[in-house]
Amino acid sequence: TKLDPQTQEVAFFDDPETFYCDDEAVTKLYRRETRVPVTLNGLVSQEKDPMLSTPIQVNLLDLSLHGCFVYTLQPLEEKFVHLKILELEDNLPIFCNVRWRREWGVENYLPGMGLYFMDIKPEQREELETKYLIPFKEANETTQEEPSC
Repeated sequence: TKLDPQTQEVAFFDDPETFYCDDEAVTKLYRRETRVPVTLNGLVSQEKDPMLSTPIQVNLLDLSLHGCFVYTLQPLEEKFVHLKILELEDNLPIFCNVRWRREWGVENYLPGMGLYFMDIKPEQREELETKYLIPFKEANETTQEEPSC
């Protein structure tokens, strides 16, 4: 549960068992959209720092309408964070739930955090879809339709 920033009412996003689960395998079962590969720059700060006065630098390596994976050597030990995607025209921070985190040194995995967008403006979501998601999906559909020789 979390207060909805617009209405100030309690908002329920997930059932309690999966909401507080940091298990990446469980998270994948509940993912709504396929993530597409991207290379974007971002800043992440703790929940109590919405102005990003002490952010950490991250790179977004995959993206969907509902979340992303951020690569960082310093995953925050927070349940909620603010994410600023620098390439967005409206790059105001997006309030996110940290679904899982992975420390540096886990064999065959990059360190970072899986984020779920909890409070993203419609304009930001539309820009993500238009600039990154739709072109990737269209390119893959075209590739799959071409006959192989």
